Amino acid sequence: MKNQLIAGYIIIALICSVYFKACSTTSNRSYPYNLGRGLTWPISVLIFHGK
Repeated sequence: MKNQLIAGYIIIALICSVYFKACSTTSNRSYPYNLGRGLTWPISVLIFHGK
């Protein structure tokens, strides 16, 4: 179960990083920058949703 959650999180982060690189206002930044945003974006959504 834990491995599936981690794999799902990583897949969501990769999809988000591709979107951020292609279609967002940070598309002029490097892919590692957008990958970092993709990794932290789900955390911020979960924190905001929990409030």
